[in-house]
This record gives sequence, structure tokens and C-alpha cells, in this order.
Amino acid sequence: MAVFKCKACGGNLDIEENTRIVKCAYCDTSQTVPAADDDEKTRLFNQANKARMDGEFDRAERRYEEIVSKFPEEPEAYWGLCLCKYGIEYVDDPSTGFKVPTCHRSSFESILDDSNFEIACENADSDMRKMYREEAKEIDRIQQGILEIAAREDPYDIFICYKETAEDGQRTKDSVLAQDIYDALTAKSYKVFFARITLEDKLGQEYEPYIFSALTTAKVMLVVGTQNEHFEARWVKNEWGRFLKFMKKDKEKVLVPCYCDMDAYDLPREFKNIQAQDMSKMGFMQDLVRNIGKIINPMSGAAIVNTGGATVESLVMRAEDFLKDREWQNAKEYSEKVLDINPRYAPAYLTNLMAQLGISKVEDIGNCYREIRDNPNYRKFMEYADDKLKKEMRPHFEKAEISRKYRVYEVAMGLAKSNDMDEVRKAMNLFDTIPDWEDSKAQLTECRRKVINHDLANEEKDLKDAKKALRKSKNIFRMFPSIFWLAVIIVGAVMMLVSYNEYTEAVRTMAKDTAMGNLFIGLGIAGVGGIASIMRLFHWDGLGKLIGASLINYFTVGIFGAVASIINLIRDKVNQSREVKTNRKVVNDINTRITKLNSALSQLK
Repeated sequence: MAVFKCKACGGNLDIEENTRIVKCAYCDTSQTVPAADDDEKTRLFNQANKARMDGEFDRAERRYEEIVSKFPEEPEAYWGLCLCKYGIEYVDDPSTGFKVPTCHRSSFESILDDSNFEIACENADSDMRKMYREEAKEIDRIQQGILEIAAREDPYDIFICYKETAEDGQRTKDSVLAQDIYDALTAKSYKVFFARITLEDKLGQEYEPYIFSALTTAKVMLVVGTQNEHFEARWVKNEWGRFLKFMKKDKEKVLVPCYCDMDAYDLPREFKNIQAQDMSKMGFMQDLVRNIGKIINPMSGAAIVNTGGATVESLVMRAEDFLKDREWQNAKEYSEKVLDINPRYAPAYLTNLMAQLGISKVEDIGNCYREIRDNPNYRKFMEYADDKLKKEMRPHFEKAEISRKYRVYEVAMGLAKSNDMDEVRKAMNLFDTIPDWEDSKAQLTECRRKVINHDLANEEKDLKDAKKALRKSKNIFRMFPSIFWLAVIIVGAVMMLVSYNEYTEAVRTMAKDTAMGNLFIGLGIAGVGGIASIMRLFHWDGLGKLIGASLINYFTVGIFGAVASIINLIRDKVNQSREVKTNRKVVNDINTRITKLNSALSQLK
């Protein structure tokens, strides 16, 4: 029987015959699987899956392409190509513990428009197709979020790619050399992406939006390394591999390998036709800065714009052609060239907006479900466009707003059905953005009711536990040890007094041996109680030393033990009072929250 690996965690999947959707027994991830009808197919899929999980997306892509060539009707192969294109890795969601996708290879093109995704859906059965579409929508949502953040970033001139940390956790020599380059270039007013500094204020955030922005806008990438293994490291290769793909579409981009302490022949084979720079050579830094200056204007740090006599209209036409060819970055650059000439030319803002949203035709704007009206390019377009152009574009923008609301409503409805309250709260936030769309207000109310009832159930459970803790803290038996050992000391002392009287009487009656024995027994009882009390007071571990001291003077130990017992009793009472006060406050706070929740629930009704 074929054994396939889980796409999320890598565990073995338990697959029944003719089953195409399974749940992983290790991570509870439901997923589609290939048809288990060929051993070679199984081997190739597991190799591709492992490469993708290791972050080697290009190698995984080659394996999926091999599967496509041999098994052209297998939908999982086309879906695997989609996962590689967008660099999908499944990570643990800290709020739910489930595996969720994250994106390491953003693109201006939506996965929903990807040809491999369409072929996967065409070849899949209805259940697989449904799962593909659900996951593709989630990946697209992540993509759009990345693009929105990336769009707000200023363009970069240079991207420095390098390995930051060695296997022992220490900083690499590559990092030190890269920072020297960074310092030299920033001194020339270039805007440089250098992860160690550029991302240092992004702790706790996803890095991909900022990396994607830098990869797509930078004219030059410097790949710095001192070992072949560092050039081939997972995330280093991911960055320069993506940049090479961007270079195929944008001929103005340049990649420069910079090596040291190694032979140029040991550079990755992808660099064999690229001129590399030896960092150990005298004057390397000056040569590097001068060569970069031939590509980028050192005065402004911006790409050199040479229109060569081209008109605004001809540049816009070029931008529109790039849109049709789905070359978004080129379309954005030519739109910016127009705006450098005429910063109030509305059509340039329109082409810039379309490139940013990944829209090739004006007619397709109406199918865009992303927020357009908050986009700076849209606002500039509406500010500078004449009435005729506004009238022409208004139906498309209105249709886009309808598409957006429909999309938001569709996603919110899906989240609202979840039993995960974090998902329901996300649905609330989405419904709140489209209050005038269909029954969004009613759905928002229902989500709030669901969340409040869930919170009430949790608060009532917490209240029950808090009251139990309060009753436990009030229990008089909490002070039993102090009372017990004080009682032992008192019994021993009383026994000593009685025995002493018996002893004085025994001198006359000649029964003094019995009285003396009782006296020592009482002294022993008082001493044991004293030892226990003193140990409880000072938390002594030196029991042997204390026993030795007691043999010298059991009576003294008994007296100090009595004092220690009284102190223990007072201390236990103080601690109990504090604990009771704390637990009572917890109960009161929970009751307050329950009252507020009930009030909010009654307002909904």
C-alpha cells in the first residue's frame, strides 16, 4: 500500500483505498492526496513534499513538473506547483494549535488566477475541488495582506542577500562583510535592504511583505557569501532564486555574487553566467560602489529615468501594454516615469493602481474584491481625473466595491460558522466593515450573541472554580500544622510539670525512677514539637544539627519551639487572609464580567 506524507507536518498518512481526502493523525490537518495507483508517483510526491517542507521550493517544483509530465491528469501535482510558486509552508497557529499556511514567495498574481490552480480544479472531483478552493481563498487572503503592506513601503535601490547565523548560533562572517557593504552604500544615499538592520524593528511581524517589497523594487541584488553552503542555505537561496525570476521579466535588474575565502567555481551553478566579485581583492568596495553607480543615480538613490523624448501618452501606452502582459512591476515603473513628468496625470495613477492590484484590463476592476477606495493611487486618480474620466470609471469602481463587499460577506459567513471564537470574532470585524450589505447587521448581532454566550459559559466555569478556591482558602485546617505542633509542645510542657511534681513527691516515696522517666518523656515531646515548629518557621534542612542541639538542651528547644509555633500560627493566618482576599477579588471580578456580558446579551435581544 502507498504511503504518502502529510503536507503540513510530514507524518505518515493513513489512507484508505480510493480515498482522496484524509486527516493526518498527527496534526489533525485535513488534506487532499494523490491517487495511490503508482509506486513511482508516490516516491516523487514524497520527494517533492519533503523539498517543499525544507523550503527548497525550486527543487520541489521540479519534482512536481516531473509528475505532471508522467501523470498529466493528477490534480495534486498542479496543486503542488501552486504551493511552490507561493512558497507555502504550514506552521502552528499559536491561538488554535492547528496547522495554517504561511507564504514565503509572494506574487502580484492571485493564486485564484493561476493556471495550475485552474487545471487542478478541472482534474479534481467535487470534494477535492471544494478543498482546493477553500485553501486557495485563504492563501489569497494572506497574499493580499502581504501586498497591502508591501505597497506602503518605499522602493529600494539595493537588496543585500546573505546568511546571518551560523550553525552554532553565532553571527557569520558573511553578515559582517555584508554590513560593511551596507555602510558604504548607505553613505552614498542609496536605500539598501539589509535584513539585520532593515528588519530589526519588525520583531513579532511577518517578514515576507518587507522582503517582497524590497525584491520587487530593488535594481541590484548583492549575494554575499564565504562558503558554498551559505549561498545554498534555505532562505538565502529562496531570496536570490526569486530575484533571478524577477530578472527574467525586468531586464534592468542586476544580480552580483560577492564571494570571499572560496573559489568562484564553488558558487551556485545558477551564477555561472553572472560576473562575480571577489571581496578579498584590493579596492573591491570602491569598484562595487562605482559599478552600482552606473545603474543607480547616487544623488537621489532612485532609478535613472531617461524618457528619451517619449511623451506622457506613449509611456502610459507602454504601461498599459505591460498590464496586458501581466508584467506588473514594469507597469508600475512606467507609470512612475509618467508621474515624474506630470505628477497630476490621472491615467498614470490608474495604471499604477491596476498594477498594484494585479489587474490587466479596466473591465476587470469590477471583479476585484480588495479595498480600492483607501488606496493612495485611487485617491490621487479621483483628485486629478476630469469629470468625463471619472464618469467612465465610476461604474467599474462601484462594481469593485460590490465585489469587495460580496467577498467580505462570503468570508465572514464562513468564519461565523466556526466553533473557534477567534474565527467568529474575525467574522464580527468583517461584518462591521459592510454594515449595509445584505443581512450583515443581523449576522453581526448573531456573531456577538454567539461570542457572548461562549464567554458567559467560560466565565461561569471560572466562577465555579474561583468559588471553590475561595472556600478552600477559608478552611480552618489550613492552619492545622501550626495548631498541632503548638498543642504537642503544650502537652509536653504540662507533662513535664506534672512529672516534676511527681518527682519531688517521689523523693519521699522512693518512686523517683518512674517520675524521672515521665519527666524525660514530657521533655522529649516538647522538644520534638519545638524542632518541628522551628523547622517550619525557618525551613531548615539541617535536621541533624537541630537534633544535636536539642540533645544539649531539650528544654530550651521546647521554649523556642513554642514561640515558633505561635509565629507560624500568626503567619499562616496572615497568608490565609491574603489568599481569601485575592480569591474573593477574583470572584467579584468574574461576577462583574458576567453582569456586563448578561447586560450586553439582553441588549442584543
